[in-house]
Amino acid sequence: MKMIGPNALNEDETRNVLSIIRAAFERPEPIPQTARDPSRTLLLLRNLADSAERESVKQQIVETVAYVLAR
Repeated sequence: MKMIGPNALNEDETRNVLSIIRAAFERPEPIPQTARDPSRTLLLLRNLADSAERESVKQQIVETVAYVLAR
């Protein structure tokens, strides 16, 4: 969220972020063990959900949260 700042992401940018998050959690091997705590990712996803307007984007965020929690 520090990188995004006060500018909300548009729908396409949000979907790109969700894709990146899924990819990172799909193959976490390159990520140091100490950086694998999903709490900050979940916070980012909550913030994205709060700023999302379309229900389809909110649903994709919910699915991504479930994916991260399952890993």
